[in-house]
Amino acid sequence: MNDSAPSPLDSPKALVWVLVAALLPFAFMAYPPLQDLPDWSYQARIVNEVLAGNPAFTADYALVPAPVPNSAIILTLALLTRVLGPIVAAKLLAVGSAIFFAFAYVLFVRRRTGTVAPRAELIGAYFAVGHFFWMGYLNFQIGVAAALLVLALLPEDDKELGAANAALLAVGLVVVYLCHFLAYSALAICLLGREAHRSRFDWRGYVPLALASVPSVALGLWYAAVGAGRFGIWYEYQHILNWIWYKAGPFTPVGGFYPVSPHAAQWTVAAMNAVAVAGLGVLFVSLIINAAKNRRSPWTFGVAVLLLVGFIGPTRFFEVIRPSERWLYFGVLVLLGTSASPWLRRPISGWLSAAAVVAAMVTSLLAFHASGEIDAYVRDVERVAPPGEAIMILTDRHQGFRPTRALDERLRDPYSYPNWVDPLKFAPYWVYEKRGGLSPTIFPTGVVRVQSNGLKVPATYERLADPAIAAPFGAVAISGRDPYLSKMRDAAAQAFHGREISNDHFAVIARR
Repeated sequence: MNDSAPSPLDSPKALVWVLVAALLPFAFMAYPPLQDLPDWSYQARIVNEVLAGNPAFTADYALVPAPVPNSAIILTLALLTRVLGPIVAAKLLAVGSAIFFAFAYVLFVRRRTGTVAPRAELIGAYFAVGHFFWMGYLNFQIGVAAALLVLALLPEDDKELGAANAALLAVGLVVVYLCHFLAYSALAICLLGREAHRSRFDWRGYVPLALASVPSVALGLWYAAVGAGRFGIWYEYQHILNWIWYKAGPFTPVGGFYPVSPHAAQWTVAAMNAVAVAGLGVLFVSLIINAAKNRRSPWTFGVAVLLLVGFIGPTRFFEVIRPSERWLYFGVLVLLGTSASPWLRRPISGWLSAAAVVAAMVTSLLAFHASGEIDAYVRDVERVAPPGEAIMILTDRHQGFRPTRALDERLRDPYSYPNWVDPLKFAPYWVYEKRGGLSPTIFPTGVVRVQSNGLKVPATYERLADPAIAAPFGAVAISGRDPYLSKMRDAAAQAFHGREISNDHFAVIARR
């Protein structure tokens, strides 16, 4: 095929087919297999119950009396849950976030380049159904989409911001802040870099941007003043594969689902991602070289900061995980969307558009299979766990097993390579959604905080045998793969003596 000739799957048709291939199975899933989504959904229910004054919730949960950066999405989900119920609301939010992200990126590319760039649009917008989507980072994904809209709607690069545009920018910054702080901070870096390109050392040029930032900065200071969380910086790169997982994960186009995807399927996913990441790596290096040569671009400074921090930054900062990878992700998207590369402006060749559709379809089929596993897991938790009691939820990935494995063992494991998510990790939260119950831990980045309730989840699997730790829980729900799953189940069985249901991927045991 002539590489420069229009394809039957040319943009935006190719992108539409990608979204259809990735999102259509949601209509037939029992539960959306996005890793973190059950926690956000349960927080949405807690918000509704606390606002309604339900004493069963107000005794154990409280809402943060400050503008939380993740609040916009959780409050939206809470409203949708009231109308549609938790499962439909969660699916709608997931599908809507992907479509919104794809739309925002295409608009960003076309407004910032002044032309249609089919390949850049397809590659960038494909991340709408990429790794962060399946991780359930919808707060961040919607925040990035909103940030891209802000950048798309800015005036032309060589013009002053002006009072009217500064007012609109102030609103946009507040919206992005309320979606996710990392999207907000990455947007702020790009805006500052753009102004530095235009104004250089003339401080007067920065005044409109500074004034536009006042409302959102005030919200951030308010949130920090109420004691938002424990400050800290952590690095968790045990070895080179771990570093690759963090850095390459956001850019892998195919996803697997631990522990439920068969090993053969996960090896296929790893191979597809290796080819794709290598190709994208070559593309991004060429874009970086072009950007370094073309210093006329107003985005060079901001992108350079985002990429630099992205490669050397920590795995956790303050309350958020993987901050450097998210800045790297944002920087790559901006670099890709503002590039003047002629290759990116050519019509999409058939092989590229077909590959994108196939990759989206592979992930969606594995996601559909994972959803069935979630359904079985949730039903078994309902059968075993006493209604209304707390459930201890554990995975083998966080009980001291996998990080200590030898490198040669990791190399033989397809899950050592990006990209995959764990749809069973928070799946029992759907039981809380359906019939109540107290969760001992929820994400600290949401609007909900757990009051002191005496529930403690052990950091190592050996402590599962301690009757004192087991006593406050009605059941334990464990997910993972053997031999780790069997070790955790055997340890738990010493303190949990009730009914047990287990299979190759999870075990549920009642305390009595």
